[in-house]
Amino acid sequence: MTLSLMRLWNYNKSRIHSFRGARHLEVRLDQVLVFRGEINKAPGNVADAEACAEILLFTVEDQILARIEQHDAEQQTTSCDLPKLPSRPSTARRDEGCHEAAPPLEHSAQTMRRRVAGRGGGVLDCRPSLAQVPAEVLFAPQRPSTAACQQPTPVLPSYKPSLPPVQDYETALHPRGRVLKLMLTSTWGDAHYIGLNGLELLDSDGKLICAPPGAVTADPYSISILPGMAGDPRTPDKLVDGVNATFDDRHMWLAPHTPGTTCMITLTLPRMVALGAIRMWNYAKTTERGVKGFSILFDDAIIFEGFMRAAPPRATPSPPSGAADEDFVQTVIFTDNEQLIDAEADHIYNQEQLDDELVFVDNGHLLSGNRPRLDTLRPTTAAHGFGSSGSLSRPPAACSLAR
Repeated sequence: MTLSLMRLWNYNKSRIHSFRGARHLEVRLDQVLVFRGEINKAPGNVADAEACAEILLFTVEDQILARIEQHDAEQQTTSCDLPKLPSRPSTARRDEGCHEAAPPLEHSAQTMRRRVAGRGGGVLDCRPSLAQVPAEVLFAPQRPSTAACQQPTPVLPSYKPSLPPVQDYETALHPRGRVLKLMLTSTWGDAHYIGLNGLELLDSDGKLICAPPGAVTADPYSISILPGMAGDPRTPDKLVDGVNATFDDRHMWLAPHTPGTTCMITLTLPRMVALGAIRMWNYAKTTERGVKGFSILFDDAIIFEGFMRAAPPRATPSPPSGAADEDFVQTVIFTDNEQLIDAEADHIYNQEQLDDELVFVDNGHLLSGNRPRLDTLRPTTAAHGFGSSGSLSRPPAACSLAR
C-alpha cells in the first residue's frame, strides 16, 4: 500500500467531551514512523466536524493531488446529505409586512466552510490553548463516568478513580528489570557539555531503591577524559550520592557533548526490581548544560521518552552551603499507587508545561533561543564547590534493595 493522505476526525461527542480527543499523535506504517505531531480538536458539533478534520499529506505529486480532489468531489455528491430543515414559519400575519422566512440550511462542504469562517466574525479554533479548556474539564476532582448511551455506569464504593498524571509518554505499569539506561539527546542550549545533578529510583511502594556508586557509569564517562581535566569531581557516581537539589558542583555529573550525538548513563542494579517512579534533578551549575531531550530504557526496552525540566537559575548571592532555594526534581511515574502519585504530582511535567523552543534568525545569524551555537570552541570548565555540602534532597531513607 502506498499512503498519500490521511484524514483524522477527533473525538466529537459534545463540546465538553471534545476535550477528551487526542492531541499528540504518532502514525507508524510497518513500524516506521511517518508522522508525529499535534492534531486538531473536534468542534463539539456535527456541522463543523468536517472543517476541523486533520489532514496529513504524504505527497506533492500533482496527479495524485488531482485524483484526491476528484475523489472528494465525488464523495460530496454521492454521500447522504443531512436532512434539510424546513423553512422557519412566520409568526406574524401576512398583511403586517413581515420579513421573508430564512432559506433552508444546506450541508455542502462549501456551506460548512463559510459558516465556520463566518461564525462570530472569526475562524473556528481547532487548536485551543490551555487557558481555553473549560474549568470543569481541567479541574475535575476525579475521573467522570462515561457511556455511549448516556447512562451512568455503576462505580463500586471501594474504587476511587483519580486522574492520571499527564506525561509525554504512556508508561508501562511497574516495569521490571536490572539495567537502567538514560539516553540524553539534547541540552537546554549548550553545544559542548551535558550534565545532571542526581538520580533516584523508587519501587512500586514508593521506597528508595539504593544503588552503590560503582553501579553507575556513563558514556562519555565525564569531563575528566578531556585534556587537562583529570581529577575533576563531576563523575557518574555523584548521581547517586544523595545530594541532588544543590548548586555545589562537587555533587554533579558533567560530560562533553556534541549536538546530534547521544550520551548514555547506565545504572546496573544487583537484582531485578519493579519500578514505581524515577526522580531526576537537572544540572544546576549552568542551566544551559542541563538535559532537555531524553529517553529511558529498562533492560533495553524503552519505557519513557520526553523532556526534562531545566534547573532554576542560581540565586545571587548563593548560600554558603550551595543548597537550592527549592527542590527542582522531576518525576516520571510508572505506577497506579495513589499515594505515590499524590506525593509526586507537583513534580510531574510534560512538554506543554516546559518552555517552547523559540529561535530568532536574522540573515542567517542566530539571535536567541535554545539552539546551540556551533561556531565556537569548547570552553573550559572547572569545579569550584562550596564550603559545605548542602541540598534540599530528602534525608537518607531505608532502601528497598540491599547494597
